[in-house]
Amino acid sequence: MKKFEPIAIIGQGCVLPGCFTPDDLWQMVYDNKVNIAPAGDKDWRVSMKDIIVPENGTDTGNKAWTNNGGYINGFDKHFDPKSFEIDSSTIEGLDPVFKWSFYAAQAALKDAGYDAKTIKEKTGLIMGNLSYPT
Repeated sequence: MKKFEPIAIIGQGCVLPGCFTPDDLWQMVYDNKVNIAPAGDKDWRVSMKDIIVPENGTDTGNKAWTNNGGYINGFDKHFDPKSFEIDSSTIEGLDPVFKWSFYAAQAALKDAGYDAKTIKEKTGLIMGNLSYPT
């Protein structure tokens, strides 16, 4: 059995529906709040009427029963693409999941007392993306 070197989690960051900091998440849990809502017009990038099974519908092939889910809204007011060591126009052209990852990683480093310009030691990043099928 391979042994792994110990690791230390020294910073936290997150992007979740209604939460842009770990404190936001803990407050949501404390308040027993659920951030599940119907998709917005642009969340799925396809017409909802083509994807959602109509009420009393029988054609269910390649369709979803609901568009309710945990959607990230209001992210742009928290995200600064110019705060990274990558050209901001490159970042702006990326899919939102990359921007969320950059944001969460940057927040974790800041929480640990680092910023992108002062990191000189070896660091690592563990990322996860959890999605449920319809």
